[in-house]
Amino acid sequence: VTQVYRDGQRLYANLTVIRPLKGQVRTSVEVSTALQSAACGYQFRPGQVLIVGATFRDRQYRTNLCLMLPLNRPG
Repeated sequence: VTQVYRDGQRLYANLTVIRPLKGQVRTSVEVSTALQSAACGYQFRPGQVLIVGATFRDRQYRTNLCLMLPLNRPG
């Protein structure tokens, strides 16, 4: 995660893709999520290294807690 910013009720994270697991993905992408976890938003933080699950629709990647948590459980 290289940068995180807020726009209205959405949180946007700019990501550097290290290794795509499925599909063709650019080396830098922007992913949006709901702003708050109560609305199923995932709280990206700059510097995180994550496995990101996202959908791509209307030229935008989107994710949520249900996609992110199973991929990034500690332990």
